[in-house]
Amino acid sequence: MIIFEKNDMAKESEIIFYQDDDWNVKIQVLFREETFWMT
Repeated sequence: MIIFEKNDMAKESEIIFYQDDDWNVKIQVLFREETFWMT
């Protein structure tokens, strides 16, 4: 799993790229308040 940390001016966030069992690349963006899933 590769974790990219990105710091904005207002929010701290983490962008995580990973692959599921079907070799699909998933992107998870973690903000301090919310979690966003992008497929």
